[in-house]
Amino acid sequence: MVRKSMMAATFAAGYVLGARAGRDRYDAIVAKAQELWRDPRVQDKVSQAQDVAKEKANQVQAAAKEKLPGTSGSGTSDSASASTPAAGTGSESVP
Repeated sequence: MVRKSMMAATFAAGYVLGARAGRDRYDAIVAKAQELWRDPRVQDKVSQAQDVAKEKANQVQAAAKEKLPGTSGSGTSDSASASTPAAGTGSESVP
């Protein structure tokens, strides 16, 4: 019985210490990820990617309007872009 108690205590101590070390490592990874996300070079690339995505979205929208029946000349060419949030609004976040 003492042997089982000793084994359980050892397991519990290992679990607590391991969990604490794991949380510390997780916190370090999160801090590094946030630091990287705030880097101006990264934000420059994010901005470039957003610009490319907007351009491609406009191209896809124009191509879709050409292909779909009843959508050309409907007078709602800008309705989809009005509901799209603007890039760089600061709503980006890191988990």
